[in-house]
Amino acid sequence: MDDNQRAFLEVEASMGNRAQSAFDNFFEPFFEKKTAELFQAFKELSTTKPDELMAVKMMTNSLESLRDEIQGIINTGKLASKEINDEEEEK
Repeated sequence: MDDNQRAFLEVEASMGNRAQSAFDNFFEPFFEKKTAELFQAFKELSTTKPDELMAVKMMTNSLESLRDEIQGIINTGKLASKEINDEEEEK
């Protein structure tokens, strides 16, 4: 692995670690709370209000998309860390 690859992997690993910390300390509780609120709103809405049901569904989808994006950053960081560790073990 050359120095440029290693530097890139270190940046990816660092971003992943920061994303994991932010997820654990802020985003995960936020997602759980908002998902519960949206589910409750969904249960309370009448089926005669399809526009409001669709709005709740769209908000839920947006939350899940954001969660997936953050999880992708975390996973990329984990893979970068693993590649760095594997390279160090080979030396």
